[in-house]
Amino acid sequence: MSLLDDQRALAPALLDETAVAGGAWASAPAARLAVHRNSVRGTLLAGLETAFPVLRRMLGEACFTALALAFSAERPPRRPWLLAWGAEWPDWLAAHPIAVDWPCLAPLAALEWARHEAWFAAEAAALAPGALAGLAPERLAALRLHPHPALRLLHAAHPVDALWRAHQRDPVRFDGIDLARAETVLVWRRDGRVEQRALDAGLDALVGALVAGTPLLDAAAAALAADPALDLPAALATLLGTAAFCPHPDDPPRP
Repeated sequence: MSLLDDQRALAPALLDETAVAGGAWASAPAARLAVHRNSVRGTLLAGLETAFPVLRRMLGEACFTALALAFSAERPPRRPWLLAWGAEWPDWLAAHPIAVDWPCLAPLAALEWARHEAWFAAEAAALAPGALAGLAPERLAALRLHPHPALRLLHAAHPVDALWRAHQRDPVRFDGIDLARAETVLVWRRDGRVEQRALDAGLDALVGALVAGTPLLDAAAAALAADPALDLPAALATLLGTAAFCPHPDDPPRP
């Protein structure tokens, strides 16, 4: 039996105490298996604690650990790259019985995972705030922007940005947060930091259209349809100031 076969025979018993290890591990003492099991569980738990710190603070250490270990047993990593493991946890939480009493958990986990992905996303040259100045009107109207690899747009049924910010304070305070309010959150990375912003209806429509590859004129029309009072120049300046967009690869802007 090869080393790979041996590892595959051991894997089920590392996350499930009721599973039986096979291969060369079939006769291994329980204490020896426990050492490996605790090491693997500790590594996976530490990965989730790093990616979901606000969720851990909200739930408390004991509850977070119990949920994390249950998730690890049901959805173990399928690739040898722990940074990519955890993407399924928000959906897993949404289907868990705890979501009945804590419906904001899964959306908050989705926001934290978006921040995690933004942090590790590839580098790319972002559009500078003045990049569109000097473009001819017809060229500006047809211009398409390309989302930076770190950009994430999250639509949540709960105020996840407000909840996330509440947990940055000590003590945590939920004053004035309507837990039934939906939020759209833009997540991006700038100057080595992950940032986020809750979007109003106009900015939400504008960002969504631009992310979908819609030309700037049509994206602006969608934004104004969502919010006729939107200050469009200010909204565009805000987006360019986030460094969340790049020149479209098929249509780089030129003055």
